[in-house]
Amino acid sequence: MSTVPDSTAPADLRPFKGAGLSRVQRYRKWAFVAAAVVVAAACPFLRSYWPSGTLMHEGIEALGVVLIGVAVIGRAWCTLYIGGRKAEEVVRDGPYSVSRNPLYMFSFLAVLGAGMQTGSIVFGAILVFVSFLILRPVIAREEEVLETRFGPQFAAYQRLVPRFGPRLGAWRDAHMLQASPALFWRTIADGALFFLTIPLLELLEHLQAAYDLPVWFLVP
Repeated sequence: MSTVPDSTAPADLRPFKGAGLSRVQRYRKWAFVAAAVVVAAACPFLRSYWPSGTLMHEGIEALGVVLIGVAVIGRAWCTLYIGGRKAEEVVRDGPYSVSRNPLYMFSFLAVLGAGMQTGSIVFGAILVFVSFLILRPVIAREEEVLETRFGPQFAAYQRLVPRFGPRLGAWRDAHMLQASPALFWRTIADGALFFLTIPLLELLEHLQAAYDLPVWFLVP
C-alpha cells in the first residue's frame, strides 16, 4: 500500500484498529500459518515432473533463487521510499508511482521463487495464487483505512496508479528520501527467510530418494 509496508501495517495503523484492521491482520497471519502447514505436509508427496539433476529441474531451481534475490532487494528498495513517511502522507514516488502495493508484488515474486525450489514452475504459481487469496482481503481493508485517513488525496492516487501493476509509464522519482534504517534491515532479514526454502527443499529431495516416499502428484 502506498503508506504502509506489509510487515509493519499493524503498528503504523494503530489509530485505526477499531475499524477492524487488526482482525484482518490476524486473519492474514493465521491463514499463512495454515497454508504453510498444508504445503509442508503435501511437499513430501509431490515431485517435479522434471527429475532431479536434469537441466530443466536445475534451471527452474536456479531461476527461483534469482527471483528470491530480486524480491529481497526489491522489498528493501520499497522501504527506502516508505520508511520515513509511512502513515503520514500518500507516497507516490519510486516503486509507489507504478504500483500501490510494490511490497506485496515483490513478496509474490519471492513466493514464486521459493516454490520453484521444488523444480516446478506450476507449484510456485500455485503458491502465489494461494498467497494472493490470503492477502486480497488484507489489501482491500488497508485501502479502506487509507481512504478514511487521506480522503480525496488517496482517491486520486487510486485513479492514477493500479493496485498491482506495474504501470511503468507513470514512473516518477523523489529528489530526496527520508529512510528508516531499522525498517530497511528488518525488511532485508524478513525477505532473506525465503532463502531457507533452498536447503529445506534440497533436503526433502534427498529424503524422497533415500526412503522412496510415495509420489501422488508430478507437477511440471
